[in-house]
Amino acid sequence: MSEDRKNQENVSGSVNRSIGNATLRSINQRVILDAIFEKNITSRTELSRELMISKPAIADNLDDLLSVGIVQECGEGEVAKSGGRKPRLIRFNKNHKNIIAIELNFKDPIFVLGNLKGDIFNEFSVKITENANAEVRMRLIKNAIYILLNSKDLNTESLACIAISSPGVFPDKKELSFANPQFKEWFDLDLPRLISEEFNVNVLVKNDVNMAAFGESRYGAGKNSQNMLYVSCGIGLGAGLILNSKLYEGRFNSAGEIFNHIDPGKLSIGTNLEKIIYLDTLIKKAQDSMKRKSSSYGEDVSDFHSVVKAYKDSNPYILKHLEDIGVELGCTVSNTVNLLSIDTVILGGEYVAFQEIFIEQIRKIVNKHCLFTPAILPSELGHYAGIMGLFAISREKYFDSLINSI
Repeated sequence: MSEDRKNQENVSGSVNRSIGNATLRSINQRVILDAIFEKNITSRTELSRELMISKPAIADNLDDLLSVGIVQECGEGEVAKSGGRKPRLIRFNKNHKNIIAIELNFKDPIFVLGNLKGDIFNEFSVKITENANAEVRMRLIKNAIYILLNSKDLNTESLACIAISSPGVFPDKKELSFANPQFKEWFDLDLPRLISEEFNVNVLVKNDVNMAAFGESRYGAGKNSQNMLYVSCGIGLGAGLILNSKLYEGRFNSAGEIFNHIDPGKLSIGTNLEKIIYLDTLIKKAQDSMKRKSSSYGEDVSDFHSVVKAYKDSNPYILKHLEDIGVELGCTVSNTVNLLSIDTVILGGEYVAFQEIFIEQIRKIVNKHCLFTPAILPSELGHYAGIMGLFAISREKYFDSLINSI
């Protein structure tokens, strides 16, 4: 073998070992950081025992995390029964960076400032007219972000991320993304790019239902679930999937778009699941039923609040149509549970107001048709589910970027 060839192989082997060591170090640091985040306060000895990483490796990897400030020393613990020195305690620095979460909707977007742990410092919503153009909406968002920063006397360098949720599909390739038609104005000016340029910070744009699913999986009713289906219905219809404890978005970030679910019956009438069960159809069907049967129920069933009132008053027409919706949801849930081996189903969105009737209908169908019966639960977080999902996904992305930079 020539000397040049030997030198090439030595260099190649050295590079491969270097890459391998760097990768292993990043993996260890991320595992350690995640463990400290979950435990909040721990010690090197405890981390070594629970993660099965040697004490020298724990100490070595912790040095980097301590130096950037995301982990802090916080005093001494109790001496072990076997004796020895008091362990030095370490904790996650939840205020190392901050996150701004923005939940876009048609009339009153929500703006929230919090820390890496998900503690909320400030939140507000802003009313906006339906005909406001993209420039007006962009100005509103920028002003809202500055208001949040000023409320805690923060600068843009304190931000780990600005995270935005909206109905729509947002793949990594912008040209493939699309927002729901009524949200088109929000994205006409390339919202992520302009915000990133203004505040010099990473910007995430995610589907709103996926974020609600992720929020429930990290903070709400799905905390103990590995394979979860979150269904949001009311004004619209969508779903989010947690598979093997991770958010599943699919190749084009379009997983969970059950609004377009069809079956042979729907093919013949040219419609989809959303159009059959969403709020406008429920109101129209209830109004038609009451007119046809000269109902003595005098409610003006014209919006969501009046539907909720009629439901609480046991209006038989509302109850009948809600039962029909429950059957549609039950069939969709049952098929998804069987397909993906789901262990938990969470109902969210405006229709949580009717959870008793929907969960009963879904359980009947699931119990009869699923090989394994999942838990069927209402959302714990309500309208905060999406916000908490934005905090959780932003934190995970920030952890990744931080580990890669040290």
